[in-house]
Amino acid sequence: MRTRVLGRELLNARERLGADQTTAAALLHRPVDWIHAVEDGRQDIDQHALARLLGTYRVNTQTYTRVMALYGQPETGWLIQPHDIGEADGVDAALLHEATADDLFVYDVISLPVHLRTERYARELLAHDGTTPSVEAQQRLAAGLRRHRSFRSSPSTRRTFIVRESTLQHLHGDRQAIIEQLHHLAHLPDRDTTIRIMPVSAPAGHWEQVAFTLMKTRTHRPVVHVRTVSHALFIDRPDFVEHYRDMATRLLEHALPGAESRTLLLDLANSA
Repeated sequence: MRTRVLGRELLNARERLGADQTTAAALLHRPVDWIHAVEDGRQDIDQHALARLLGTYRVNTQTYTRVMALYGQPETGWLIQPHDIGEADGVDAALLHEATADDLFVYDVISLPVHLRTERYARELLAHDGTTPSVEAQQRLAAGLRRHRSFRSSPSTRRTFIVRESTLQHLHGDRQAIIEQLHHLAHLPDRDTTIRIMPVSAPAGHWEQVAFTLMKTRTHRPVVHVRTVSHALFIDRPDFVEHYRDMATRLLEHALPGAESRTLLLDLANSA
């Protein structure tokens, strides 16, 4: 887990410098295959080599401190990444795992998943908050749109979203923005994307109390991303992942089928 996220950090740092893998390998006197394996999360790296890479890539002090702190976390089957309140959409590890997943299952307890928000609705959410400085609001919007683009850039990824009916009944913003958002949800599903609505009549249980994303890939173990106000928790321990798989199964058992979900979305749009 940690090795894979470190690889992503190094990939981002190299790309910010504008160097390709061949150039980076020459600067570090390493084989290109080694650079590729490190960035892909298949090659562990020691502290000295990591620090040298970061120096070669001319990262700023903030990035250097964050990445070295990440290196200090042991490989325990989970990884914790703190973030400022409201900054969850900008967590690099979430972008990494979502962008490379073959299968995504996304559930949120209160909010509409960021992947599904129209840009207009995302702006309405920030305006509704009213307490976020304009520069910070633009940064949050950009982070959310980056997640949205990443989600749409992998056409072969299978995606399943569970959205609560109570969330849809309390969307923020002007009437037209809400109608546009509901129509977007109704027409978004295709061969690879499914949106299922959890009705307000569904029974309560432990499976619907935690917001999480379950991600599967052909090259790495499945990962669960658990979202909190101030931290992002990433888990790839098989026993924990199995627990969240069971939660996903329970959610699917109680959610409306795709066709009924679409009908409900259109009904909500017509009555907005």
